[in-house]
Amino acid sequence: MRLFTNARFCSMEAPDDHYAALLEKGGSILRLYRRSGEIPADLHAERIDLDGAWVYPGFTDTHTHSFDGGLYSLCLDLGGCSSLRLVLEALAGVRPLGGLAFAWNLDVHRIAEGRFPNLEELDRAVPDIPLIVKRVDGHSCMINSDALRAVPWKSGSAPQVLPLTRELSREASAWFQSMVDEEGILSAYDAASRIALKAGLTRVHTMVGDGESDPRHFVLLRDNLERFDVDFVPYPQISNVNRALELGSPRVGGCLLSDGSIGSHTAALNAPYADHPESRGTLYRDQDFWYRFVREAHREGLQACVHAIGEAAVEQIAGVLRRVYDEDPKPLHHQIIHCEMVSDRSLKLLEGLPAAAPVQPAFDALWGGEGGLYEKHLGKEGRARCNRYASLARTGVLLTGGSDWYITPLDPLGGIRAATRLSNPAERLSPFEAIRLYTVNAAKLTASDDRQGYLREGYECDLSIVSGPGEGEKSAVKGVVKEGKLLFLWGRT
Repeated sequence: MRLFTNARFCSMEAPDDHYAALLEKGGSILRLYRRSGEIPADLHAERIDLDGAWVYPGFTDTHTHSFDGGLYSLCLDLGGCSSLRLVLEALAGVRPLGGLAFAWNLDVHRIAEGRFPNLEELDRAVPDIPLIVKRVDGHSCMINSDALRAVPWKSGSAPQVLPLTRELSREASAWFQSMVDEEGILSAYDAASRIALKAGLTRVHTMVGDGESDPRHFVLLRDNLERFDVDFVPYPQISNVNRALELGSPRVGGCLLSDGSIGSHTAALNAPYADHPESRGTLYRDQDFWYRFVREAHREGLQACVHAIGEAAVEQIAGVLRRVYDEDPKPLHHQIIHCEMVSDRSLKLLEGLPAAAPVQPAFDALWGGEGGLYEKHLGKEGRARCNRYASLARTGVLLTGGSDWYITPLDPLGGIRAATRLSNPAERLSPFEAIRLYTVNAAKLTASDDRQGYLREGYECDLSIVSGPGEGEKSAVKGVVKEGKLLFLWGRT
């Protein structure tokens, strides 16, 4: 047994409901003590002093691309580059991984020249091996001539228009990742597990596969889950419901794209882009496709999970969910992943449905402010319709917190702070509501709130230990307990 003391143990039952000590046995919470004086003097247990920390049920990130994030953590991060010169200098020193060169996190809006490196520039920087350079949102990329020749393009010939977007970007990315062997895949997840743990996470939902075909390594990850300190919750990114059933998955989909991203001008809007008035983005599939997909998953008792960013895409998927739930009411939390730009019509369609929205508060922190990416691409009115968390919560939608890592860092505390500080004050969540995104609501998403998400006697002893209140500006992760085992605690020898 282990007795954790000298902390504020936040039950997540109510904003001010907390305990002074927690007793663990066999990986579960055996007893919670309101006051230290209630602890029996003769209790035989290992005592762990948490030095005044705030303790929450283990944080969960409900939307990541952990293979990509783990892989890219071993590769070149271009996020600090502010000019093409710096980008090309960094690329010239890139370290190959398995005979390939990966670079990611390039934000062309922070590059002085406002563009990707062109083909000639990339060929000079990396002349001898295939190279991919991915934009920060992951929805467009640039490759060099070696990669153009190496990728087995579905059309039979190399693309003539660069950078790559939409299907061509996904095709190139899928090929690069397909060249990583099984041990490389597991090594990427090992790296992801270590990063998640240091971020204070005990559980991570991860998208597996390229969104178009059977997930290449779903079975590999599923059969090695015990290898990792954090719990991975894998999503087979396929639209084949029967195949998901064969895999034993309770969910199907993930970032199955109904549209693209705002930064790449591929998110589907109801009005033209403010800075590209000739474009409204693109709906990648028609309503019938999504209805058949969700209806089949619903009939089989699987969660259907779809990426939707722009308000036209969110409306499309919300309309499908309304139709499916009305035809066959079931308490399945089908997911509108991101649910980023939400019209009033979408709110009406979602009213009263058991739908879920794994959202990314960091998106608003990065792009939602005055003069930021949202305003530049969508205008002031469009910006105000992004990240409508309070409005979605009022409809009854289950909001959960994610990072979309590798797009933004694994950082639940940053997500909690961002959700309480949204650029639209009317849509901000209270600190308690924001913390529930990563605890109670995350557990409800997987129907595991009977054993996770709260600090209750008999529940799993998964704890995220924080130096102060979860929403606090200076609060930081101090440690993690998984199944009663203290995996790390800063300052403890």
